[in-house]
Amino acid sequence: MKKLFFSFVLVATAFVNSFAYDWSIGGKVNYQNLTSKNKNSSKVADVKSYASIAPEVAYLFNDKIDFGVGIAYVSGDSDELLPFGDNSFLVSELETVRTYIFGEYLVASFGKMGIYIRGDMFYENGILKENGDVGTDARSYGYGVSVAPNLQYALSDRFTLSASLNFLRAGIEYYSYKTKTSGGSHDRYGNTNIYFDCDTNNFITSLGDITLGFSFNF
Repeated sequence: MKKLFFSFVLVATAFVNSFAYDWSIGGKVNYQNLTSKNKNSSKVADVKSYASIAPEVAYLFNDKIDFGVGIAYVSGDSDELLPFGDNSFLVSELETVRTYIFGEYLVASFGKMGIYIRGDMFYENGILKENGDVGTDARSYGYGVSVAPNLQYALSDRFTLSASLNFLRAGIEYYSYKTKTSGGSHDRYGNTNIYFDCDTNNFITSLGDITLGFSFNF
């Protein structure tokens, strides 16, 4: 997964340099450290922490609209209990790669500040490691769409800072999980979530309140 992530960064850089007109390259970083209610049991999960980095390439269609692609690498610790038939899978570590396309529309501007509506469509797969009785790893697969406001501040004609307001995010997503049982067969578990804030029902996509980013225009 890490090789795929860094390969994307190199390809994206070369792609932008080849056009060098009406394009931007940048990315987003996110970190969260919080305690939350376990969605699948009555207990409260331990503190969980996630860190992510997501390089992006975008085409500036006009002064109000841009489209782009990105890839996010997420690594973290958790204490989320997933049900697999008669077994339960206690996730202790996760590592996922998410590929996505996005579009942004400028709703209002105030000097150097712009308020955008951003829509994302993603596909993600990852590895979930367990620190419990079952002793096997699980794979996760997910896809979905989301919409959130995005604030952007132009430091100059080329550099822009951004902040995605995840606490106002809305979307729909589907995730499935697969793990091997002691007999060699596979247990599967899936769920669909519709959400209207940053704390989605899926622990992987709970992003925290704000995601910070930057971009450099060519």
